[in-house]
Amino acid sequence: MAKPLRLTFRKLLIGKQARFIAAGIFNTVIDFAIFNTLIHAFGFQAWVANICSTSVAMVISFVINKKAVFRDSKRFSHTQFTAYIAVTLAGLWGLQTIVIVGVSDIVRPVAQSFLSSTTVRLLVPNVAKAVATVGSAIWNYLWYDRVIFTGQQKKTDIVEWM
Repeated sequence: MAKPLRLTFRKLLIGKQARFIAAGIFNTVIDFAIFNTLIHAFGFQAWVANICSTSVAMVISFVINKKAVFRDSKRFSHTQFTAYIAVTLAGLWGLQTIVIVGVSDIVRPVAQSFLSSTTVRLLVPNVAKAVATVGSAIWNYLWYDRVIFTGQQKKTDIVEWM
């Protein structure tokens, strides 16, 4: 019984989608850690800290996605990196913005029927941002998998990159 469970868990760990989710969680932690450090330890304004933290997280994300998630063996190229940044920013600034506006327009009237205005003001943007984050993650995965990281994929163990 333990052996099939172990094999299933191992299969999940080595699956590309599982690695993508783990990389996303890791990068989110890095982003928030840098963001908060810059604000609280160095006194940066939030918008400056956000630009710095997301920039660092995007570069780290590129390396992790290339090496560990998609196991792309092509040499580094500026074209690939530029395409990666373009796709990522389109997801963050384009797709997320559209989804946030759309979901907010749908959720707000429903929430106003049941909740206080303060709760609505706090809840609606966060629900919309959560939905938008899932949408941009799917957007990123599809573009990364089908366009950005198309080099020969190595069959290495995930532990090698950690």
